[in-house]
Amino acid sequence: MKNLFLFLIIFSGFTFESFSTSNDTTNNKKSGVVLGGSPAQINFVIDNIYNTKSNVEFELTNHGTLGYDQTNTSGFSRGGLKWPRGSKNYYLYGSGLWFGAIKNVNDSPTKLCVVSYNLNSGHSVFQPSVMTSTDTGSLQQTRIFRSTDFNSDGTSIQKGFAANWMIWDTDPLATLYTDGYIGNLVNDPEKRTKINYPKGAVFISDEDFVTVFDDQNLNRYYGEPVGQDKIDTLIKRGYPINIRVIQRVYTWSSNFLKDVVIVEQKIINTGSDTLYNCALAPVFDFDITYDNKINQGANDNFRYLKEDSSLKLSIMWTQTNSEEKGKGIGYMGIGFLRTPAIDNNGYLFPNKYKHDRSTQVGTKTIRISTIENDPFADSERYNFIAANFIDTTVAKPSDKRLIMSTSGINFRPHDTATIAYVLCFAKPSAKTEADGSWNDAQGVVNLFKKTRDFYDATFDKKTLSVENEPVLKEGIHIYPNPTNNRLFVQLPDEYREANVSLFTLLGNRVAKVEQGSNGVSIDVSMLSAGMYVVRVELQSGVNVTIPVAVIH
Repeated sequence: MKNLFLFLIIFSGFTFESFSTSNDTTNNKKSGVVLGGSPAQINFVIDNIYNTKSNVEFELTNHGTLGYDQTNTSGFSRGGLKWPRGSKNYYLYGSGLWFGAIKNVNDSPTKLCVVSYNLNSGHSVFQPSVMTSTDTGSLQQTRIFRSTDFNSDGTSIQKGFAANWMIWDTDPLATLYTDGYIGNLVNDPEKRTKINYPKGAVFISDEDFVTVFDDQNLNRYYGEPVGQDKIDTLIKRGYPINIRVIQRVYTWSSNFLKDVVIVEQKIINTGSDTLYNCALAPVFDFDITYDNKINQGANDNFRYLKEDSSLKLSIMWTQTNSEEKGKGIGYMGIGFLRTPAIDNNGYLFPNKYKHDRSTQVGTKTIRISTIENDPFADSERYNFIAANFIDTTVAKPSDKRLIMSTSGINFRPHDTATIAYVLCFAKPSAKTEADGSWNDAQGVVNLFKKTRDFYDATFDKKTLSVENEPVLKEGIHIYPNPTNNRLFVQLPDEYREANVSLFTLLGNRVAKVEQGSNGVSIDVSMLSAGMYVVRVELQSGVNVTIPVAVIH
């Protein structure tokens, strides 16, 4: 036990909560790799970690909060998301996921809701999942995995760390970045090697974050360990719902993506009950302040951009009539990039990667709450996020919270639903200080559009298509595609003077080749795996672009 405490004290990134154990064996088990196993009860340690690459500066916890400072010891908690990096401009007090469901409890349909960020207390009912059935290093398995702490082969840079990177290219029939495939979580840490998965570990952005959390430890529901009487009450009400969340966060350090944070969550029904009319709702307690002043949340503004309802985009800004004025505070925009795809009866499609956007549920609810009207009881929270209501009013400045959801989804046991959303940040486009007008918000609108296009092209491909056969477009022949060594481009006679270049999806040129007598050959063996675009510049001034995939 002494060695365990020493390990906890020196392990970087962890902060302490109250230490507790329980005699209740039903809530004190370690989960194996099977769905539905109970997680280890880890009430004395929560991992709190910062990002290092993005222009958006934030922190994460391994029980489902983003942008919430849990390490502050000044007597009150503080916001934990700033933009731009290095400034004192804060945008979030905290955020997380609400999951609501109707569950059959004692033959009665019951509305339930679990939250990874309680708007009133900051608590999470979720617990980090232990993705191992062994005791060795099990606490380390629950931490947030940050890609900059790992080598390209998936091994840890930190000597003696207990596990390799969590996401690997495990599907022998799928190609990365094609049809929405971006690798899978490997539950068993002992299998996270190139011996088992020779296609290797998967890293998406300049700095990825992966954490897994679930709602099965009833001890966590009140924020602090509780007695058996309260646990029994929760069980009678129908808890746990039995969901597990695999969360991946993506950040970049350059181009337009440096000012965005993409959050992707795979939500799994690990129980034996079908969950009906579920609502998946990211919630954001935005306090846009300078230097984290706790009394300046009352100046916050929110607006749904009804000028273009296809975006389903919300923007937030501050009323700069106090210390925020002149500090360079801009807009925060938030919207879904992906929602679950369902059939006509509300059940999730079995296809695990690709879904046409027309089959996705889309954004059903966007609404604002305040401290005075925050939903508190389970049924109130469920009704709030499953309301199918988009608030288009512009309220006076106040301390607000944004809640958006996609809903009407039925989860069979072991079903998985995927959502992805983006937080994006931009300066005012027309004014010195943000005023919320359509013209002034064009910077954040355009950033959201570019990010959505990038996501569609890379994460959940709909607009760009890569076939496992030669591509023919405008008489231009490109093969093989995907490729891991060399890419060949054959041009028709009328295009012989055209220039051929290879670009990243962000627009960075990585190769330019002049036309030869036998066409163009591009060496891609030294490029990172991922999606690229071949651009053929014709003398007429027309550019032909064709997506290609590089695999290794």
